[in-house]
Amino acid sequence: MLSGFVISRENVRVLLGILDPEGVNLRKKRRLVRRRYFTSGPNQVWHIDSYNKLTPFGIGINGCIDGFARYIIWMEASYTNSDPKIHLRAEHDDSLAGERSFVYGKSTANTRIKSLWGILRKQCVKFWVELFRSLQVDGYFDGYQLDKELIRFCFMKLIQAELDGFVLMWNMHTIRKNRNDTIAYGKPFVMYHQPQLFKTIDRLIPVTVQQVDNTQGMFRTKDELPCDEDEMRWQYPKDANEARKLYIDLRQIDSLAINLILHVTN
Repeated sequence: MLSGFVISRENVRVLLGILDPEGVNLRKKRRLVRRRYFTSGPNQVWHIDSYNKLTPFGIGINGCIDGFARYIIWMEASYTNSDPKIHLRAEHDDSLAGERSFVYGKSTANTRIKSLWGILRKQCVKFWVELFRSLQVDGYFDGYQLDKELIRFCFMKLIQAELDGFVLMWNMHTIRKNRNDTIAYGKPFVMYHQPQLFKTIDRLIPVTVQQVDNTQGMFRTKDELPCDEDEMRWQYPKDANEARKLYIDLRQIDSLAINLILHVTN
């Protein structure tokens, strides 16, 4: 692919008229037909995606939003967002069960949740990205696995707490009426939990406790802290400043231990 060329807007306009005259005419008449999004009720379609702005530092964010209500089903900070094991209606036998229950595509096409990531970045993630980059600039983060483990250990609970707050705020805010009159509007919490107010029903297909139990062990869950707080006589960080100090202290201790091992070995 060629790159580095600077082309004027006028040249682009002329070339579009040659290559796509029909599209140019439609745009002039404002007759472009955009696809309309439609779901008949909550839990008919879930949009699942991963957010990778914190991935270089060892933390992946995974989210799911309901297509009808725009209600956030979950948003979790975890170890990775590159291993999406999902148990999708494997026990059902209808025409949309199993592998037919999902559509896999590019993240950019997953507009329902993609637009949510932009808001999340402004209200939450941008702060953490800048903090971790400052650690990198100051020489406290090299990208090695040990650094990532320490980042998770010191910061992941704080990040999850912010995500939980964001989810609560989002689910209770009011979505205004859209030009597309097929899309419901109001508070996501109300649209999701009271679908009858919007002349529809919950589309959730129930599963048994046994079916849920069958999925246990298939997925990696968040581990608890590897040591007891009382036993180690320390408190988990209450804010970003405490977490930063703990991270730097632990990293220095680990560096001293590694250097001591290397010295003894040599």
